[in-house]
Amino acid sequence: MKKILFITYEFPPDIGGAGIVAHDCAAYLTNSGFNVQVLTRFNKARKYNSFPFSCEQIKIIPKLYPILFYLKLLILGLAQFDKIILNDIAGILTAAFFFNRKLQRKCIVYMHGGEVDEIFINRSILNIILNFSTKYRLLLKHCQNIVFVSDFLKNKFISYGRTNILTDKVAVIPNGVDNDIFRPSKINLYKELAIPPQKKILLSTGRIIAGKGYKKMYNIFLKLINEGYLYHWIIIGSGAFINTLIQQAKKDKVSDNITILENISRQNLFLYYSSADVFWLLSDFEESFGLGYIESASCGTPVIARNAFGAIESVNNNVSGYLVNNDDECYEILKTERYKTLKESEILDFARNFHFTNSMPKLINLLNLNGQ
Repeated sequence: MKKILFITYEFPPDIGGAGIVAHDCAAYLTNSGFNVQVLTRFNKARKYNSFPFSCEQIKIIPKLYPILFYLKLLILGLAQFDKIILNDIAGILTAAFFFNRKLQRKCIVYMHGGEVDEIFINRSILNIILNFSTKYRLLLKHCQNIVFVSDFLKNKFISYGRTNILTDKVAVIPNGVDNDIFRPSKINLYKELAIPPQKKILLSTGRIIAGKGYKKMYNIFLKLINEGYLYHWIIIGSGAFINTLIQQAKKDKVSDNITILENISRQNLFLYYSSADVFWLLSDFEESFGLGYIESASCGTPVIARNAFGAIESVNNNVSGYLVNNDDECYEILKTERYKTLKESEILDFARNFHFTNSMPKLINLLNLNGQ
């Protein structure tokens, strides 16, 4: 039985997408017969018995966490692992600074999106002093494989990174979803959340921050409500923009049309996706992918996303939802209820491309390679 180590800064109950991917991959690999160990930062809300794999966590100190990760790895014993998945910047920093070439050859480096900005575009003073960009390129040169979650991210990385990556090292594995969890299964949200039955339900999930498009989405929603269109907006997640959103909704007297839920487990998200009329998220970030769009489509619910960056790969325009070029296009879709013309069967067919049964065998094939 091969032993696999995940090194990841983010991990549930953290909301970040990279952590969710690490958890889902670790669980799937465990169920596929791998012996999986996860090393992540300490979170007092994390429940060990909720994972089917071993999970070690450490308390970190800002700027010093790569050292602390490595010290913990020395205690665990790196030699026991057949493969090491560097899931985010924590693993990348640790391996770049402390792993010898032999260990780096065991590594699969995952690219979720923030790496390009942190390492090549918005370089910190510490990055420059420690010459991290050079060490990072050496890690990529020595590692077994580099996994990108989208073609958009792969092309962006090659463009900004200005590094020659061996094409046989590169794999594009879109973030998949567990179709045993994300599936059509409706509940009566109108009764559960006391929503008037004549209203259509909009849903958003994930980090509630301005950069995810919530300010612009709120303005679209406010316009719809003020013009008499019957919508209720359910927002699931947490983040710095919550209080701003709540206060603005009170000021505009639309609070009764918005429900914010902060404590819905990911295992139960499918009930909300399935029961909403539309999932929408108009992120202003250069999103590498769009896991929420696939989760929603897997539950048969159409989506609305910006026609940009990685979202283009996670939404089939006019089939699983709509890719909009501006806020007015989004407003018109909601105003006219155009999403009702989309067929649930076609939405589900598109989502199947991203189910674990299609995406995870690609990762398993990499783990079964003998390395370089």
